[in-house]
Amino acid sequence: MKNNLLINIKNLNKEYMLGKTIIAALKDISLNIRNKDFAVIAGPSGSGKTTLLNIIGLIDNPSSGEIWFGSDDVSSASHNALFRLRRDRLGYIFQTFNLIPVMSVFENVEYPLILNKMTQKARKERVEQILEKVGLWERKNHKPLELSGGQRQRVSIARAIVKNPDIVLADEPTANLDSRTGIEIIEIMQKLNQEEGVTFIFSSHDPCIVEQGKEIIYLHDGEIVKTKARRIEQ
Repeated sequence: MKNNLLINIKNLNKEYMLGKTIIAALKDISLNIRNKDFAVIAGPSGSGKTTLLNIIGLIDNPSSGEIWFGSDDVSSASHNALFRLRRDRLGYIFQTFNLIPVMSVFENVEYPLILNKMTQKARKERVEQILEKVGLWERKNHKPLELSGGQRQRVSIARAIVKNPDIVLADEPTANLDSRTGIEIIEIMQKLNQEEGVTFIFSSHDPCIVEQGKEIIYLHDGEIVKTKARRIEQ
């Protein structure tokens, strides 16, 4: 994809049933995410940040509205089509890391490439390259529980970008880290964005992330109340 829209959302709504009451989690959301963006969905707890991120990441479905992924309308795509999109074109970073504890750092990062049926030689080369970028090659044989929180989140970043996805989605990636480690993690993702052209979308209320956003979407009670663009030449 060229420097154009990766995600185009039109009039999106998300509703839940709580007993007999309808809860409007997202209301008439329209937004665009462009190639090489460093976008932040910001807002207080309960504003709908994670719900919106999950819908963009094709983990959850909207109640109404349109979602375009490039030239593909995925609003009513089949389960198989959504699975292929998640597997091939999206990467995910979670605040709780979600690493497989019995696997080494190398194996955790390699796993998405196995799912994508990459050859063993190509997998080894790609994992080595990515672990070098996040500063973890010397820890490649360690298990997650042998690492610090910051190191585990770096493994999560490596796992998310190893398959060259179109977009990486990060849900509160610094929430379980101290402030200094959080800043280090943000700097790693900024470097990947600026030097490798990785597109990031964050859900966060961490000021350190919000302040670095090229595109900031502020949510309150499920609605976009403000957007702010700070375009930076690559």
